[in-house]
Amino acid sequence: MALPDRIRAAVEGAVAGSRRPATEAFIDVLEALGALPGAEDAGWGTHRHLEYETWVGAPEVARRRVHALALVAPLRLALAPVVVGELPAGDGSVVLVTRYAACPGERLRPVLAADVPIGEAAMQRFRREINKMAERGLVHAFTRGAVHWRVSSETGTLVLDAWQALQPGTPAACEEMRQQVDRALDHLRRRVPR
Repeated sequence: MALPDRIRAAVEGAVAGSRRPATEAFIDVLEALGALPGAEDAGWGTHRHLEYETWVGAPEVARRRVHALALVAPLRLALAPVVVGELPAGDGSVVLVTRYAACPGERLRPVLAADVPIGEAAMQRFRREINKMAERGLVHAFTRGAVHWRVSSETGTLVLDAWQALQPGTPAACEEMRQQVDRALDHLRRRVPR
């Protein structure tokens, strides 16, 4: 069974089998997603399953994430995931499933804690894609300090998470994002073996 099908089966099984009030079924969903083989708890209702990410939360936050990803989808950015689907997780909660298509079969690690080498080409691609976002007047508010950056386990591809933080930006805000990324990349060049 393909991973998206296993995710769907885990969510549907958890909701159907929950003995909690429907408004608390999301707790069983989180447990089921965490129990999938290879799942990594990324905190804040998020699990990573290789290049897939599941997030459990309020529908309005899921809508913000989906909207943000729709804004960057025409740019075809490797640093952004694509929406795979949305599943009900009880009353008042949903599971948003996304996939980082640039990293098939790879684990995504926090860049600040990873020992994965990050090549100069990966850093340059990341910077180019940040520029594409800025040229469209889009700012990812969490680029500062690389806390929401992830690196893929095999190819060293850099990606971003927390896409609900994408927002329209002024030219000054877009330039500030570029500068933040440049500073973080300089830090990585000094810190991470390549």
